[in-house]
Amino acid sequence: MTGIFTLDSIIAIVVAVGMITAIVFLVSQPKVSSDEYLYKVTLDILTIAEKRGDLSKAVRGDPWAIQDFKGVLPRSVCFQLDIYNETNGLVLHDDTKCEKPNKYMLGKRSFVSDKKFYVANLKMWYK
Repeated sequence: MTGIFTLDSIIAIVVAVGMITAIVFLVSQPKVSSDEYLYKVTLDILTIAEKRGDLSKAVRGDPWAIQDFKGVLPRSVCFQLDIYNETNGLVLHDDTKCEKPNKYMLGKRSFVSDKKFYVANLKMWYK
């Protein structure tokens, strides 16, 4: 007696249900907006620059530190980096020579260099 549920039909049903489940799961995932992505990139770049010591070198006057910092930036973005000391005095300013838009993402990171406290503000926007 042959039945409807043969081994190959059971395998096909399991594969089909698995594919449908995967498709529904992937389609229902929230999309990351470009603004949220740019904000995360801004924070990541500040973290990388701080961990590599680029921010500390920059406030100590090393001219190559900012070039190293620019090396980790994606080519599709423009930026403005401002570093302030503990009295909110501007210590360093650098930017790309892009037109400044009305909308940008601002990331902040604090760090210590030579026992002094600094805050780095990084504004980023798409070209």
